[in-house]
Amino acid sequence: MSTGGALGENWNDGTQAEVETKWTDYLGSIDRDLKYKAPQGPHVTMTGYQFKLRFTDTYRLLDPNGKLLRETVGQREWKVVGPLSTRWATIDKALAYVVNARNSTDNPVMKKNAERTIRILRKLGAACGTASAC
Repeated sequence: MSTGGALGENWNDGTQAEVETKWTDYLGSIDRDLKYKAPQGPHVTMTGYQFKLRFTDTYRLLDPNGKLLRETVGQREWKVVGPLSTRWATIDKALAYVVNARNSTDNPVMKKNAERTIRILRKLGAACGTASAC
């Protein structure tokens, strides 16, 4: 990260920053029926994502629908500013989501899809080494 602020450059003034990532491990997606869909093409791509960050001690607690429940103060840390335009998760978080969704449904099709997706996610997680961003 460099100081400055010229358009196209990363910057950090101590309270706000702009950073970017260039490599992305895209391992697929999970649909609303908990069915895993493998990516087409390469799993690792050169993709630039820029994020604006703020060093803050304010936390917002939201309900499941995204409605603000309350704001609270805690330890200062860097937080992404604004909503993300792309939804993504680590393999561990995706696995936790699918397990929770499977345990919360009575739909046999969703349960079957979830079981298959869980097996795939576990294999993907085992394939990620210490040098991998996934």
